[in-house]
Amino acid sequence: MDSIYLKHINKQISILKKSNLNIDDYEFIEYILKNENFYGIINGYKKPFLLNQNCVKSKYIDKATFENIYALYEFDMELKLIILKYLIKVESIFKSIIYQIFYMHHGDKPPLKKSSFSALYDDIGIDFINRKILTFMSHKSDITYYYNKYGVIPLWSIINVLNIEELYNFFLLMKDNEKEEVAKLINMSLNKNELKKYFNILIEAKKTCIENIPMYNFKSSFKLNFIDIYSSFNYFPESKSNVFTIIVILKIVLTKEDFKDVYKCISIQLDYLKNSLKNLSYDSCYEKICEKFLGIPSDSDLTN
Repeated sequence: MDSIYLKHINKQISILKKSNLNIDDYEFIEYILKNENFYGIINGYKKPFLLNQNCVKSKYIDKATFENIYALYEFDMELKLIILKYLIKVESIFKSIIYQIFYMHHGDKPPLKKSSFSALYDDIGIDFINRKILTFMSHKSDITYYYNKYGVIPLWSIINVLNIEELYNFFLLMKDNEKEEVAKLINMSLNKNELKKYFNILIEAKKTCIENIPMYNFKSSFKLNFIDIYSSFNYFPESKSNVFTIIVILKIVLTKEDFKDVYKCISIQLDYLKNSLKNLSYDSCYEKICEKFLGIPSDSDLTN
C-alpha cells in the first residue's frame, strides 16, 4: 500500500513540476500529500501564481514554489479564524441592539404577536422562532430554565440562541421604523437597506469561514457603497464586495479597540505572507494578492 501511494505522490509532484512549479522541499510536499487536503490546497490557492489566471491548466509564474501556495493557504486559514472571531462579536452586537429596539416598542412578554411584526414578510413568518425554541427545550439551556421556573420564555433568551441567518429573518420581520432605529443604533451612517446588505455579506463570510472554501478570494453578490472610506485612501477598486468589504464592515460595527485588534492580527498575517513570497518578483505577487484578490490596498491603515 505504501509503495502504491508513493507512486501516486511522485506522479502528483511530476505533474506540478511539468507546470513550472518548483519543489524546494520534497519531504514537506510528501507530508502534505499524505496528511492534508492536497487537492484543496492546490486547486484553491494556485490562481495568484498562474501565468494565466483565467486558465486552470496554465503554467506557474517564474520561481513559484509549492511552499508559496502553501503559505497562501496558511494565511487563509488564519484569516478565517480572525474574521470568524470578530463576526461572532458583530452577531452579539446585532442581537443586543435588535433586542433593545424590539423591547422598546413591544416589551418582553411572550408570546410573540403577529401584530408586532411587519406584514411585508409574511412568507418568513415567526414559525422558525417556535422551531428554535422546541430545539432548545430538548436539552438544558436558558430557555428550558425560564420555561420550567416561570412558565414563560423571555425574548432576550430567544434572540440569544438565533444564528445569524435566523437573526436576519427576525430583523426582516420587524416594522420598517424599528429597522431604521436598529441601523442608526449600530452606526449613524447606516440605514435599514444597507444593513440588510451587511447581514447578507456577513452570512456569506461566516459560511466561508466554517466551510472548506478559500477566503482570500471571497466575493459577495451584495455590493456596498463605502465612497467616503475608499476615497479617503484614494483607493477605487473594481469590486467592493471582497475581504476588504468585510474588514470595513467590522470597522463600522465594532468598537475602536476591537477593530484595532482585528487589523493588527490581519496585518501580522499579511507580513508573514509577504515574507513567504519574497522569492517572487513577477508583477509583485504579494501586492497582486492584496489588491486583486483580498481587495486590500497594500499600504492601507484603517485604524485611524
